[in-house]
Amino acid sequence: EGKILINPFAGWKEKEWNKKKFIELARLLNKDFNVGIIVQKGQIDTDLIYEIDHQNIDLIQTKSVDELIESIKNASLFIGNDSGPVNIACFFGKPSLTLFGATNPDYVKTNFEYNVFLQKELGCSARNNEKFCLIGGMIYQCSGIQCMNLLSVEDVYNALLPLLNLYCKKKI
Repeated sequence: EGKILINPFAGWKEKEWNKKKFIELARLLNKDFNVGIIVQKGQIDTDLIYEIDHQNIDLIQTKSVDELIESIKNASLFIGNDSGPVNIACFFGKPSLTLFGATNPDYVKTNFEYNVFLQKELGCSARNNEKFCLIGGMIYQCSGIQCMNLLSVEDVYNALLPLLNLYCKKKI
């Protein structure tokens, strides 16, 4: 019954979906659900703060890991890139959608139906026995980040539908 929380950051850019796409996803979800974008205080640029505010989306800026954990515990659903915050959500059994780029999802997948993993597979994507793709994973810099850029807002929204129907309460 809590908010849908969205965290648009990750450890490095090859693991991050476009922040403006996250804001567009939040805008779509905010029509029917309570949505918040959660970030570490000082992590987000003022132009994105303005855009989030302009869309009437709640921006939660945490000052500590404890605040992050408490916010996640109170959420109904968590959406984010492959990152620490989404792993915290999975640890606490929160329904989640994780977007993957350079990392092979098989290395962190759960068998729980409430954890959905989404990745645009390309020729350069990590193979079954590889943790990272050929050019990502902090070994080499990926100039295109195509695996993340090719994920559309519609792809992500459609992957969310089963979780929304099961775990999220619509606004009245």
